[in-house]
Amino acid sequence: MKLQRPFLIIIFFLVFQNLHAQPKWMVNVGGGFYEPTLTGFDSNTEMPETNFMTSNVLYGFGLSYEFFHNARVGLLNNYSLHSGSTISGTDFSRTIAYRTIVLETYFMFFRRFEMNFTLGPMINGGTIRLDASGTVNEWDTLLSSFGNNSIGIPSSEKMTTTWFGFTSMIGLRFYVFSWLALDVRSGFMNNWYDEKKWKFQGETVTGPKLKLDELPLFTFRLFLTW
Repeated sequence: MKLQRPFLIIIFFLVFQNLHAQPKWMVNVGGGFYEPTLTGFDSNTEMPETNFMTSNVLYGFGLSYEFFHNARVGLLNNYSLHSGSTISGTDFSRTIAYRTIVLETYFMFFRRFEMNFTLGPMINGGTIRLDASGTVNEWDTLLSSFGNNSIGIPSSEKMTTTWFGFTSMIGLRFYVFSWLALDVRSGFMNNWYDEKKWKFQGETVTGPKLKLDELPLFTFRLFLTW
């Protein structure tokens, strides 16, 4: 049985609207690529060796909301991760976190394609953690009095830092479905990192030398929308 013209018009209208209506909320996961100069990690023989995955690859996620026609606001997180063992065998991990407050505008130039522009201030941070096992004399003595052998007690310490930055990017997004989109972007970020402003156990210490200013940046993300 053939559908009458009014039903075909209604179905076409619903499908057309579903493809064109912009969602309000968007969550994303993905990654990126950049080329920082991590002198303090690359030349440090005490730490595990760096490589492309630990130096140049970013892992990220984010959330955005359309608060006005063709304008969004959101949060975007990118992480550079490195882990392994020091030369003495202690577990080591390093995280550089790039956190952006995203301000974004966009326009649709084909039915499924979007061009977007992003500006955002950044509140970034770094963490270096060492996890070691040792003994505490008082506990060792007490346990020995009960007939125990020496027992290693785990200890974890970290040093941290925070700095500000700024990013600007231009991107292209393709809506596979009304609820799923693929996004690629390129741009730059600038960071005002200071190696002399790390904190360890409440004290200010000097951290690794890192060159993070004027960095070209490329990202790719998968968006789920509603």
